[in-house]
Amino acid sequence: MNPLTGHRQFSFNGGDPRRRYKKTTYQLHLSSNLSTSYRGIEALYIKPKNEVFARHVLATTKQENGQSVDQFIQKLHSLAIDCNFLSVSAEKHRDEAIRDAFITGAISNSIRQRLLEKYNLDLQHASEDARMLEHAQQQSQI
Repeated sequence: MNPLTGHRQFSFNGGDPRRRYKKTTYQLHLSSNLSTSYRGIEALYIKPKNEVFARHVLATTKQENGQSVDQFIQKLHSLAIDCNFLSVSAEKHRDEAIRDAFITGAISNSIRQRLLEKYNLDLQHASEDARMLEHAQQQSQI
């Protein structure tokens, strides 16, 4: 009953409409908290893909003895999933190919290892990091 008018209030779902609003607000708040919690758990336990390392593995994978051509191609396709290939310009594609060849062809295993530890690495940062590591190795031998 409405205390001001004396008329009875009707609700399609039954009960006080204000109560129904509070319940809906609480449900939205709870849903928001759950999705925030899920994103937090995901950030803690789901390791991001290391694109540089995935491309190195793809580039250095060799066909095994007894492995058919179809099996080898299927293996390469499955390895390419983690490489995060996107539509890019020819210049960016060229720089990524040079970066991959630079890492794969590096004579120093320690420099290669340090570069492969990076999750996102462009050609400029790869060459800068390699120069610093090479300089540090030379200084430690003096």
